[in-house]
Amino acid sequence: MCRIVALKTDKDICIETYFRFFRMMSERGINNPHGDGYGYAFRNSHEEVLYRSDVNVANAVDERFMAKGTLLHSRKATGDYRRNLMQVHPFAASLHGKTYYFVHNGVISHISSREDVTDSQDYFERVLEMLIEGKNEAFSLQIVANDIASKYEYTSLNAIITDLEHFWCLKLNADQGDTYHDFCFLEHDDASMICSEEPAKYVDIEGDPRHLENGELLII
Repeated sequence: MCRIVALKTDKDICIETYFRFFRMMSERGINNPHGDGYGYAFRNSHEEVLYRSDVNVANAVDERFMAKGTLLHSRKATGDYRRNLMQVHPFAASLHGKTYYFVHNGVISHISSREDVTDSQDYFERVLEMLIEGKNEAFSLQIVANDIASKYEYTSLNAIITDLEHFWCLKLNADQGDTYHDFCFLEHDDASMICSEEPAKYVDIEGDPRHLENGELLII
């Protein structure tokens, strides 16, 4: 169970307001707090960065980096949790000359039997296998999620995969009425954003949020 923000713009912008939203949502939002580590990946005109920490994001200072593409994730682990930086999202893998980043919100029961490999990591590995076979990102994410849904018990398969130029976002909950595992889409100041909750509850980000339909795959 996690909180997620993805942001895409046409030019480098300061991320501070969006990071503050992410931090406040993780600290005060639905089913709070989400304090079992956080991470982000971003790309701007000069660099591409992946950062992960096993500390509570509530203790983080609002980031002020400039970015065109950004993916933020804070974790609320299931069951007994021992701090493990390798289990903090986003997960990353280099493939076909680019780096893909992946985040997931939800629980998939008994999908992985390997020690210290989480359900989210297994989910990502399955998507990567499809990409290695030459399938495109949208197809890979949708097919893997549908396959997992048919074979395992799960709460949510909500996930985003991105190369920080494009974002493929899937909302798929086992319970059609689930409002906790959610994705909203809105546009604000020439930025397109996907997030776990409506930002207006926490910060001054205008825009008319649209909640994704269950089973919807959105590309931005």
